[in-house]
Amino acid sequence: MLDSMTPQEFTTTDLKLSVQRALIGEVTANMAAVTCALRQDLIVLRCYYFGTPTEDDKQRLSAVGAEVIADFPAPYDILQECVPCQPSRQLPERLEFWAFMRAEVEEQTLAASQS
Repeated sequence: MLDSMTPQEFTTTDLKLSVQRALIGEVTANMAAVTCALRQDLIVLRCYYFGTPTEDDKQRLSAVGAEVIADFPAPYDILQECVPCQPSRQLPERLEFWAFMRAEVEEQTLAASQS
């Protein structure tokens, strides 16, 4: 998809497109939100889950990460994080951008802030 570019030319937009494509068919009911960042040669992919991430959740995130890193040649590397999402008064920590977020995440944040 992005093969003809040199590493210096990759942008957050390239990462957004790559992550959106990689998420197709991998979003489960347990997946609350996905946030990402491009930090020099490191891609950070963090997925928040309702409750504790299952082995299937971790495997799906690994598949997403594999699709994403395939779009970025060496020296790029990827860090994937599976994080439980607990209801709180604040949204989960956003990295550079949200790639995905369920409405329930915002609804839980609003409900927690009103209690």
